[in-house]
Amino acid sequence: MFERIRHIFDELLAQRERQANIRYFDGLSDRVLSDIGVDRSEIPSLFGSAEAGATGQRGQPSLRVVRGTHYAP
Repeated sequence: MFERIRHIFDELLAQRERQANIRYFDGLSDRVLSDIGVDRSEIPSLFGSAEAGATGQRGQPSLRVVRGTHYAP
């Protein structure tokens, strides 16, 4: 029971992180995006699909933002 609740909680946190990262990148100028080699249309795919959840089974994120710093895992 606890594991199931933990799994749901982890999925919710992962979804919120993906949404925050997408909002962050969407707020960057086209010039900044170009400087880091990202097209605006690629932003959602950078952080994996919402269906992947916390497990990362599908749509593994290729980029992660932590406190405004971007890095590839």
